[in-house]
Amino acid sequence: MNHLIFAAITMLHAVPCANHPCTVVPCPADLAAVESLLTEADTREWITVTEEGRSAGDRPLYAVHLDRGGDAEKWRVLLVGQQHGDEHAGKDALLHLIARVARDADALPQDVDLWVVPMANPDGAEADRRRNDAGADLNRDHLLLGQPETRMLHALARRIRPHVVVDCHEFDRTSAAYRELGWDEWPLIMMDTANHPLLPTEIYQAGLAWVDAVSAPMAEAGVEYQRYLVGGPPPWFELRPSTLDGDDARNGLALAAGSLGFIIESGFRRAAEDPQADIGRRVAAYLKLLESLIFDMDLRATGLAAVAAVGATNPPSFLPVNTFWGATRTPGGRIHVVDRETGQPLEVPAPNLMTDRIFKRAVPTPSGYVVDSLVAGPYLELLERHVMPFEVLDDPRVMTVQRCVLDRVEADFDPVHARYGGRQVVDCESAAERTFAAGSLVVPLEGPSWRTVAALLEPNQLYGLYQYGDFRDTVADDGTIPVWRIAPPKEEIF
Repeated sequence: MNHLIFAAITMLHAVPCANHPCTVVPCPADLAAVESLLTEADTREWITVTEEGRSAGDRPLYAVHLDRGGDAEKWRVLLVGQQHGDEHAGKDALLHLIARVARDADALPQDVDLWVVPMANPDGAEADRRRNDAGADLNRDHLLLGQPETRMLHALARRIRPHVVVDCHEFDRTSAAYRELGWDEWPLIMMDTANHPLLPTEIYQAGLAWVDAVSAPMAEAGVEYQRYLVGGPPPWFELRPSTLDGDDARNGLALAAGSLGFIIESGFRRAAEDPQADIGRRVAAYLKLLESLIFDMDLRATGLAAVAAVGATNPPSFLPVNTFWGATRTPGGRIHVVDRETGQPLEVPAPNLMTDRIFKRAVPTPSGYVVDSLVAGPYLELLERHVMPFEVLDDPRVMTVQRCVLDRVEADFDPVHARYGGRQVVDCESAAERTFAAGSLVVPLEGPSWRTVAALLEPNQLYGLYQYGDFRDTVADDGTIPVWRIAPPKEEIF
C-alpha cells in the first residue's frame, strides 16, 4: 500500500471513539472554534483558506483547499458540511480531517486535490437551527439558488469541477413513529448517491456501486451502515432513497459540476437526554466512510470513468420528466431496527421498501426554450445565478414552439402514489409558429450545461419551477407557461 494512503487511513482510524470525546477540535464546534482551527491551518503552505462569500446573516463562508502540489493527475473532491445548522457530526469530521492534514502533510496523498466547506450554514450553526437567518432550508435551494450560501457552493463547484461532491448531514434515529413501535432506527450512518434522471446512467451506477462497496469495510469497523433511506417504519409505511429532484446539494451540485454526488447522514438520538453524547462515535463513522471516497483507488478509477461520461453525453432524444421510487420485484424487503428496551438490533419485514427508479413519463427533447419578454425578469435572474448561456432578443423573432399550459399544482401529499407536494400537472400543444418580442430569452439545450437547463426550464417536469410562488405568478390567467419549448426537427426525434 502506498505509504501516503496508509498514513491517511491510519489517521482516519485513530479518531476518538464514543467514550473518548473529540480532543483535536471541540465537538460540536461553533463558528469561533472553526475559525480558530482554519486560521492555524492557513499557515501551512499546502493549505489555503478563503472566504468565498457571506451568509444571509452576514457571516463568513469559508472554503479550505488542501493540495500538496506536484504534477500528478488529481482526484478532485469537494466536501460540504453543515448545510443544516443543527447537524454537527459531518462538520466536526471535516474539521478533524483538516486538522490532521495541517499537522502532517503526508496524511494527504499527492494526487488528491481536496476542497472542504466545513460550515455551509454558519447562521444556523450559531443558533443550533436547521435554517439560515433568512429562514431558508439550504438543502432545498439548489434549484432556485435564492440564498448566498447555495450560490457560493455552486460557484465553487463550477470553478473547481470536482470529480465527487459529498454533502454531510445528520438524521434523528429516535423519530416518534419508530418510538411508538418500541424501536429506534438502526444505522449509525447512511450514504446514497446522486440519482437525478438527467445524469448519465454511468454516474448513477458508479455511485450505487460505491454505496454498496463500502458496506463490508464499515461492517468490519463495527459501524452500523446502510444505504440512505427515508420514510416511515415498516410494515405500513414506504421506505425509499431520497429525492430524485435537483433541489438538494447531492443532485444539484452533481448537475452543475458534472460529478459524482453523495449524501451522508449520521444518526443522532434527538430524544436522548444529551443528543451529543455519542458525537465522537458519529465523527469516527464519518471519517471511516470518507476514507473510501478520498483514498480508495479501485473505486476512484470507476468514478473517473463515470465522470468522463458526463462531458461526452449529448442531450438524448427524450427527457425523463416523471420518475419515482418503486419495486420491480414481489415485495419482500427487510431492514434492521433497534429494540429500545434491549438495545439489540432486530430484522423486520419491510414490504414497502422501494429502491428501484421507475421512469413513468418522457417527452421529446426540445432544441431549447424561449421565455416570454413580458415576464422574463425572474428567469433572467435564475439563469444568471446558474451561469447558463442564453440570448436576449434584440428584435422580434418567429420561432416554431410548443405552448404548455399549467393545469394545477398539487400541494398536498398524494397517499395513493406516496408523492410529496409540489407536483405540476402540465399539458402541451402541438408545435406552431409564434412571434417573440424583443427582450425574450432564448436558452439553447446544448453544451455541458444542458442538464441544468432542462432541470430548470422544462415545463413538463413533475417537480419544477411552478411549485414556487414567484414563478407560478408568471403563468398567464389561461394557464400559459411563459417558457415555450423550441420544437426540434422531426428527424432528430425519429
